Amino acid sequence: MLRDGQVVLICDVGGGTTDFSLIRVSREGDRIDFTRTAVGKHLLLGGDNLDLTLAWLAETRLGKQLSIRQRSGLRRQASAAKEMLLCDSHRESVEINVLGTGSSLIGGALKTQITRAEALELALDGFLPMTPAGEKPKEEKRSLFRELGLPYVSDPAISRHLAAFLEQAGQQPDAILFNGGFFIPEILRQRVADLLEHWYGKRPEIFENRDLDLAVASGAAYYSYVRSTGSGVLVRGGLPRSYYVGLEDHSAVCLVPRGAEEGDTVEVDREDLQLVANRPVVFRLLSSLTRTEDKPGEVVRFGEGEEIHQHAPLEAVIRFGKGGERLVPVKLGARLTEIGTLETWCDSKVSENRWRLQFQLRKQAANGAAAGTRRPAAVVSQEAVDAARQMVLSTFTSDAIAPAELPSKLESALGLGRGSWPVEVARRLADVFLELIETRKRSAAHEVRWLNLGGFCLRPGFGYIGDEYRIEQVRRIYAGGPAFANQAQNEIDWWIFWGRLAGGLNRNQQMDIVQRLLPNLLPKPGKKPPRLNNSLLREMWRTASSMELIPAQTRTQLGDALVKQGREGGFSDTALWCISRLGARQLFYGPANQVLSPAVAARWIEAVLPAEKSDDALVSLARRTGDPVRDVAAAAFAAVRARLTDAHRIAQVEGETERDEQALGRIFGEELPSGLVMAG
Repeated sequence: MLRDGQVVLICDVGGGTTDFSLIRVSREGDRIDFTRTAVGKHLLLGGDNLDLTLAWLAETRLGKQLSIRQRSGLRRQASAAKEMLLCDSHRESVEINVLGTGSSLIGGALKTQITRAEALELALDGFLPMTPAGEKPKEEKRSLFRELGLPYVSDPAISRHLAAFLEQAGQQPDAILFNGGFFIPEILRQRVADLLEHWYGKRPEIFENRDLDLAVASGAAYYSYVRSTGSGVLVRGGLPRSYYVGLEDHSAVCLVPRGAEEGDTVEVDREDLQLVANRPVVFRLLSSLTRTEDKPGEVVRFGEGEEIHQHAPLEAVIRFGKGGERLVPVKLGARLTEIGTLETWCDSKVSENRWRLQFQLRKQAANGAAAGTRRPAAVVSQEAVDAARQMVLSTFTSDAIAPAELPSKLESALGLGRGSWPVEVARRLADVFLELIETRKRSAAHEVRWLNLGGFCLRPGFGYIGDEYRIEQVRRIYAGGPAFANQAQNEIDWWIFWGRLAGGLNRNQQMDIVQRLLPNLLPKPGKKPPRLNNSLLREMWRTASSMELIPAQTRTQLGDALVKQGREGGFSDTALWCISRLGARQLFYGPANQVLSPAVAARWIEAVLPAEKSDDALVSLARRTGDPVRDVAAAAFAAVRARLTDAHRIAQVEGETERDEQALGRIFGEELPSGLVMAG
């Protein structure tokens, strides 16, 4: 029974995430309203972590390193065993069977078991321990759960994360609504109720939820129904955080207050608000889950010890006019969209310019040396982008601009060299190139420019809204090949184009490309390979090595051929780059199960180790991931570690640093567009 003033804790733990919210009930007669009063951090922690722990327990008992396929099967069995053991108090154990490999598929099967006592110990003591009230999550250097390459939280104790959330919210829940598959076993729901009773001296009411694993889907459907029909009850509360833009004197101006509703547009117009144009600047975005009284445009200073979240800063160069550094009076604007994203912009008070500020809300601010590795992302005005788009149209639909002149004219119009074009601008130009697919056939020069600049604007084929559709569009020209295939430069740029877009292609599309390249790269025994331009052959190798989704056997053959050539005639920079892409322990965009075996990487390490300028390749081949299926043997790792002298490379090979912008650029082979959302 819902009552006025009741505070309900939403405890949502699914397969991979944990979320906490507090909802206050307002009741007047038959009218009921719900208001969200607090929202916790989005934590990468859930039932998958318990599955991984049980699978690790079973694997240690088997006493054998498993293949990726075997480990995947073991994890599925561990998940099923968890559900059976935690839901059925009469079941004492579950048998685990891991199939053998190769010819011993059946005869080499491995067996062990997981007991109910073990599952309970891990679930209750590891994930839901009876911790004291107010005990905070433990901050370790890194999470124990690294198999999927995701930024899991370092402390798996959901109890401590819940305690921290409730302490920050300053509210005691009267009832709990559970959600997510993790809480299907009743014993886990009761443990959370036990915790709250232990902390507050009163046992909360547990609301019924008959579809724990389907509640989010049901809620989304109900939300859509209410929004479209106007009937029903919505949970009010709007934006769970207040957002601020940092000022140069360490104060901040409130941009959007907590509680702003979807569709609200906020404008901050202050006489003293100015934008620094034509030099690199940093926009600092901060947010608070607890500050509720600040108004848009209000300048605030945060108290010592106040919990303020610093989002990844936007390092940018705002272009305005043709002069040097200028101060431009501006208004700040923001809008909370219907899907919960925050759009922000600056409007000039002295012109028609509007600059969009694209903050990455999910990404936290870096610190120390890592913060210095980013380059500023330019923010280009709408007028400059429109002028650049018109230049592309003029080049391919008339003779107003020659193809050779287009790159320099675009750089002049945008006020930026190509390497500094932000991803939003690059994709908007790419859309024009896609409209002009057929006009590239006007001449060999037009096609070279279309491939070169179009591919540059589309690189790396993923990471921005609409990229999947763009790749579908551009795939239309693949079957026909270059229109001027008899021109060497056209063929070279053709393969550069597809290498740049490789990350946006699916497995079959990548294999189709590699099949065309293999006769030139891996000629059949006894068959003399065709004579090719050296630059063309180099780009063919780079393109083939960029296809991370093709079968492991093919990628191994390509790498072995390069190693053989290197041993016979020395390793070129291109060969080392290709070997590092093919044998990387952490792929650029491919999944972990596409990583070649550690034995292959160790073999290539042995060959590459004596070569000059091979440090980057060695780091890629030997980098520690924490996953025994991918990590090379101790001897190979030690050989690489002993070879390296640069402290940053040593930290990289030991897996102590995340891949930064420069590292991703080296992996890709050229500078990536600024503002690209990558999972590196």
